[in-house]
Amino acid sequence: MDDSLRTGLTGPLSGLLRICMSTRPYFAVAAQGIESVAAAELTRLGALNVRAVNGGAHFESDQRKLYEILLWVRTVTRIFCPLREFAATSPEMLYSQARRVRWEDFLSPRQTFAVHATS
Repeated sequence: MDDSLRTGLTGPLSGLLRICMSTRPYFAVAAQGIESVAAAELTRLGALNVRAVNGGAHFESDQRKLYEILLWVRTVTRIFCPLREFAATSPEMLYSQARRVRWEDFLSPRQTFAVHATS
């Protein structure tokens, strides 16, 4: 059964759902100084391959477990579903790599987004 039949979603949202359905990497944002506490909580909640880093924790999960984590996690402020990872040492490199993402899988032509970066 395809994603649209299971969820009723079509268009750009179905592309995002397809990416997030299987076990895949996520990034949980946590306040500075409690990244290891957040990582321990994610592990306790069933996240896989948890790794604390500055600003949060990387982890893996399937959709079902992700929903459970979202329901119960207390030390995390946001969870991101990365679309693509790449190194960029300049704004030009960032924009060049961002242009390579198939945005039509996630956004309609009427939608916009902003690209932000931190070093």
